Amino acid sequence: MIMSAAVLSGIVTAADPTGGPCADHGEYLQHTLTGYNNGNQFLFYCSADFGVQVIIDCTCTKCCYTTSTGFGSCT
Repeated sequence: MIMSAAVLSGIVTAADPTGGPCADHGEYLQHTLTGYNNGNQFLFYCSADFGVQVIIDCTCTKCCYTTSTGFGSCT
């Protein structure tokens, strides 16, 4: 799932996006943000109150994925 820039605009330059806004509550998603995790992807959960909860910081730019069961990993 791709997040829009407007949804993540409040956390684009955050040192840690935890607690920032997200759009799809109850889902695991992956994304990159300028200024976080050296530009590498991270896996996060969008909580019921639409807040980002970082699960995994990946060490690559395009290796993070989510599974059909909703969870994900870095390869």
